[in-house]
Amino acid sequence: WAKTIVRRYFWSQTLFSGDRFSYHGTAKELIRGAIFLGLVLILLGLFNAYVFFNVGLIEGELVSNLISFIIVALLPALLTRAWRYRLSRTAWRNIRFSFRGKGMSAFVLYFIEVTLTIVTFGLYWPFFKIKTEKFWRENSWFGDVQFRFSGVGKDFFKKFLFAVVLTPLTLGFFMFWFTADLKRYLWSHTHVGGATFNFPITGR
Repeated sequence: WAKTIVRRYFWSQTLFSGDRFSYHGTAKELIRGAIFLGLVLILLGLFNAYVFFNVGLIEGELVSNLISFIIVALLPALLTRAWRYRLSRTAWRNIRFSFRGKGMSAFVLYFIEVTLTIVTFGLYWPFFKIKTEKFWRENSWFGDVQFRFSGVGKDFFKKFLFAVVLTPLTLGFFMFWFTADLKRYLWSHTHVGGATFNFPITGR
């Protein structure tokens, strides 16, 4: 209930072209999702405990690792459901937003991109970031208007390399500038209708 009240307040205090956004989610909808997720986690935990105490420590450790992998693998799908819910309950001028991405698509995308990032020792990260942002943004709609994203990974690769070198040399302070550059790039390549977003914040 508290989360719903806070969201409703922040949405109503956010204006665009003189009109306020509105949030139409309810506490009952949130609590149903929380109960379902909680029950799944409890059942997995009880199953893991049963294996530990009735089968063996080695088997219990294997099951524990398997459960951890399953939970991590399900995160993209869970994030997809959460983002779909939040957008579907958001409106402006009585026009609803929506998210049309699929959980399986998110799972495949993140599995491939995370694997490539690991095997390249992190150097693939700019491409990973841009491709995942493209998934979230281009599957978002305002009414019957689809968001578009025109960013490409190679555009940001050089700045990423600078960040890798300069962040430790500046005791982490360069991350402020890198984060601002990244957000500026992402928003300047996000479009809806004939408009392009703008992010004016600087590192300083």
